[in-house]
Amino acid sequence: MDIINFRSENNTLIMTINESCDFRVVLECIHDRLKILKQNQTMHPPYVSLVLGKRVLKPNELLELIDVFIKEKVLLIDSIITSNYEEQKIEVVEGSIRAGQIMKFDNSVMVIGDVHDGATIIARNNIYIVGKLMGYAMVRSKRGKVVSAIYQNAIVKIFDSRPILLSSKNGDLLSYEHGEVVRNLVEEYKARRGDFNGAYYSNYLR
Repeated sequence: MDIINFRSENNTLIMTINESCDFRVVLECIHDRLKILKQNQTMHPPYVSLVLGKRVLKPNELLELIDVFIKEKVLLIDSIITSNYEEQKIEVVEGSIRAGQIMKFDNSVMVIGDVHDGATIIARNNIYIVGKLMGYAMVRSKRGKVVSAIYQNAIVKIFDSRPILLSSKNGDLLSYEHGEVVRNLVEEYKARRGDFNGAYYSNYLR
């Protein structure tokens, strides 16, 4: 099987990634393919769904994968599909969630942008924010996580925990433990937090 394969389905481009190939090799292959596509790009970037199969990505690996697409601006990610039980499907929201908006997701979600004060985002599994979390984020699953590059007076609730108020620029990963929300650090978010300002796709929002 090739490292990556493309097919079209219902006006959406599907990119299937070899689940057994080394992750670094996958990133290099995707980068090279996007470079070629960029040279021939003549229209608005199409949307693509990434199919990972049984591959399980850590938060920092997911960040790296998304970063390749963000920098090239050739394909816009619509969703990430995996057979991993905890994820199953990661829906992708490009652009910020504004005050007054309430967005709910059946599985996991990644926001490429900011979640503003007064905005609410709710997911069953995991919430990944490539930007600032300034509003309210809630995960319904006990095994769920919230990861954001920056927290600014953010309110976070996981499962049946008490909501916590958090301000941090350290790229914290929040998870559930013994009835409380606990903090861990995702180094890649901390190191590159200045890059994630919600402006990557400013010219390509749907």
